[in-house]
Amino acid sequence: MMPVFCGRSIDPGTFGFAVPFRRYVEAAAAAGFDTVEVPVGALHQIGVKRIRALLAEHGIAAPIYSCPWSLPANGSVPDDIFASRLAMLPALLDQVAAAGGRLISAFFASHRPGMTALPHDALTDRCGTIREQASAAGLDFCVELNDVEVLRDAIRVLGDVDRLLLLFDSFHFFRAGLTPEWFATIPHGRIGWVHLSGVPRGAVATLDGGPRCPPHAGQQDLASIVRGLSATGYAGPLSLEIIPAPPDGIDLVRYGRELLNATLTALTAASVDWRRSGPRTQISGQA
Repeated sequence: MMPVFCGRSIDPGTFGFAVPFRRYVEAAAAAGFDTVEVPVGALHQIGVKRIRALLAEHGIAAPIYSCPWSLPANGSVPDDIFASRLAMLPALLDQVAAAGGRLISAFFASHRPGMTALPHDALTDRCGTIREQASAAGLDFCVELNDVEVLRDAIRVLGDVDRLLLLFDSFHFFRAGLTPEWFATIPHGRIGWVHLSGVPRGAVATLDGGPRCPPHAGQQDLASIVRGLSATGYAGPLSLEIIPAPPDGIDLVRYGRELLNATLTALTAASVDWRRSGPRTQISGQA
């Protein structure tokens, strides 16, 4: 059966986190993307009403909001910092829901400087608490597991946290040395979002923040990855996360369009149907 994915999405890092949110949405829409990821910081900067209006103006869907706290965005912060974040999280999640979001995501990378090496029970406790708070706001929670030893055995985390979803990132899939057989360990329906990129030839697998190139230009087998994703039941958006961002002054619309078209061509060649999102329900009511 041909894999089908619905939603041509982009991560804000692909254009550069310094690009103003309005410009990010405008350029993504003009380049042909129909879905964007929203950094939660945009809620603080421009508010729910302006986000809703901007998305509606450009016909862009925004189902996922990422990194629901201030820098460092990492979820593996020391206990006291994490506790202070939890106290502020419910109000923020209510804003995400009011803006029309359906998912909230956060990443955990314990090996970065200043972070805490979380044992399994501590990680699942944090994920479970966030998932419960997200559920109370009517949202699902996607966790991105950037520690390769945890990602290799993601079934343990998913098995211990009810209804937790996994944010799959093809770059970290490479870093963990995983093969397509890994997808068979993921329970059906438990991948909630996908970051798609390529790994440049010669890239070092141990670099957590290493460079990511367009999916068609890297050393990974794109076809086996997307077929593995499809086998888990995932049929949602594929979001392009290419790092580092292009140089300042580049035409973001042209850059985004070329990236989107090249990826679409590669997926079509792999017999993958990457569709645009269907008609989006207008968000009504007062924020």
